[in-house]
Amino acid sequence: MESVDYLLIRCRVARMVWLLTMLLDKHVERVSRRMKSKCLELHKHTDEAAAKVIARAEEQGQMIDSLHSSVRNFWERCKIWSKNSSLSQECTLDNLNIDQHRTQRIIQGKPEWNVTVTNNCKCGRLGIVLSCPGLKTVEVVDPAILKPTNDGRCLLIQYRILKPHDSVKFSYAWDPPILMLPQKALNFCGDKSSFSSSKATNNP
Repeated sequence: MESVDYLLIRCRVARMVWLLTMLLDKHVERVSRRMKSKCLELHKHTDEAAAKVIARAEEQGQMIDSLHSSVRNFWERCKIWSKNSSLSQECTLDNLNIDQHRTQRIIQGKPEWNVTVTNNCKCGRLGIVLSCPGLKTVEVVDPAILKPTNDGRCLLIQYRILKPHDSVKFSYAWDPPILMLPQKALNFCGDKSSFSSSKATNNP
């Protein structure tokens, strides 16, 4: 039969083993939590790094696509310019025909004059400027059609495009008539679908 002292020793040893086991379990738990936290943090950083790499790759891909698109657009414009440059060279001020004749109307004692400006070029004309020194009229002329400037010139249909073989008409009343000649015009040989309507008249 075991003595009391031996039993006490065994109890103490068992208690110490239990305490050591508890301490070891807590230590293992703390280490496990730390490892788990580090793994989660590493996984997060890895995901962020991967996301940055993917985003950068997508951004570079978009930049390359944009560059290709710009090059294609530039090349298309070059082909259009090359195709239309010969047409543009054919357009001179001589292609702008100005016809002015007197009507039967008298307005406030002044004879009325009808003016027709025709674009005989294969290209549209933009920014057409006519000479109109000392222009006076008792008949109102729509400034959207003919707008005098301060240097003896007039801007025709302002900055709209006059289509190929199209005409602009307006009337004024004064005596004597004003000598009108084309002074300046830009050529527009783009796609016909881009032309805006420019035919207008202030005739009754």
